[in-house]
Amino acid sequence: MSSHGLSATRGFLAARDLLRALRDDHEAAAARFCWPRPEHFNWALDWFDRVAVDNTRVAVRVLAPEHQSSVTYAELSESSSRVANWLRRLGLRRGQRVLLLLDDQLAFCEATLAVMKLGAVLVLARATMTAAAVSEVVGRVGPAFVIAAAHLADALPATQPRVTRICVGGKVPGWRAYADAYLERRSFSPDGVTAVDDPLLIYVASGGAGRIRMVCHTHAHPIGTLPGTYWSGLLPGDVHVAVTHPGSPEHAWSSFFEPFNAEASIVAASWTDDVSARSLLDVLGEERVSSLCAMPAAWAALTRAKGQLPTSLREARSVGAPCTLDLAERARAAWGIEVRDGYGQAETGALVGTTQSLAAQPGAIGKPLPGYSIVLFDPRTGQPAAEGEICVELAQRPAGLMSGYFGDAEATAASCRGGFYRTGDLARRDAAGCLTYVGRVADVSIPAP
Repeated sequence: MSSHGLSATRGFLAARDLLRALRDDHEAAAARFCWPRPEHFNWALDWFDRVAVDNTRVAVRVLAPEHQSSVTYAELSESSSRVANWLRRLGLRRGQRVLLLLDDQLAFCEATLAVMKLGAVLVLARATMTAAAVSEVVGRVGPAFVIAAAHLADALPATQPRVTRICVGGKVPGWRAYADAYLERRSFSPDGVTAVDDPLLIYVASGGAGRIRMVCHTHAHPIGTLPGTYWSGLLPGDVHVAVTHPGSPEHAWSSFFEPFNAEASIVAASWTDDVSARSLLDVLGEERVSSLCAMPAAWAALTRAKGQLPTSLREARSVGAPCTLDLAERARAAWGIEVRDGYGQAETGALVGTTQSLAAQPGAIGKPLPGYSIVLFDPRTGQPAAEGEICVELAQRPAGLMSGYFGDAEATAASCRGGFYRTGDLARRDAAGCLTYVGRVADVSIPAP
């Protein structure tokens, strides 16, 4: 490892361990946390590969109907290096874009790490995107490579002949088989250092009126996931399940960055509807899961299944949408647990959360996470208020904040103006400083001047 990499690793570790030491004191964590600001940083090389050396702890355990498998941190480091070497041999170069359309957790982790190691740019999109949406994304970002689950291959428009196509989990005419990557060397040497301001990924997220917005982040983004790791409460050795939409920003955070920041183990368990809710409960018990992060729809299905959560479960969070007061009360009545809510965007990562030391307030999303200073501005007057638009101060630019919208300088400038990033969401702050989500600024009637 270079001296640049070692220094970046130490800074990342120190910031993570500070938050861990203050897990029972939100106010102290918010006061003492400072963003690491290395000049060079590649999370896959400077963090994951470093943690993975001789590490026999399970990184990912896949539970699928046809097979079950586990890979350790050391094995995932090696397999992702094989994939990186293969992609480089196929022609992928630093700065080129790679679209991932994957619902396979192991392949997602391997490919994401591999693309990072090469200094290429990830384009993360939901595996459930329509063919028309995929065509739009491909047309706008111009990926050099597409890595997709075999059953999603038809979603890629045939009018992009120069795109290298790779399929996972099957054979598709005209596509390369992802499994060929495992024949490559297990050691990887980067072609140079990665500047922390180099582009890392583009989240493909939904916008208003069916629009697709593309949110760009640099290699500072993994640093920006540390507050989310703090909110998660994850510790080394924890067994973590996240029920999210593959390819969504919350999937990248809760099924990749946050557990690997914490050196936890991911159990990849699928969930689709009420029929599988009881199966998911069985998995939580059989795998002795200590942390469950799920969308409100999944929490609702679990409460309807009327099963028991395992006694091993310590952390319970809701992501992807607001957790209603009724749902939180049902979970409390069924299991005596608090489902801790929070708030974030593709543009910011986890921004607000009910952390371990905060008493859950009915309907509240919590307090600003360490590293973020938030002001509420009344959209009618533009003045600070107890209820208003959630705005992030930019005086000390948070590492989790996007670099901008892909190909849209006007939208980027509109969102970051007057020294604040404007979320477009409304919240109310109580006397204790806890925030409750209210709605969208766009739904507020603002009198004409």
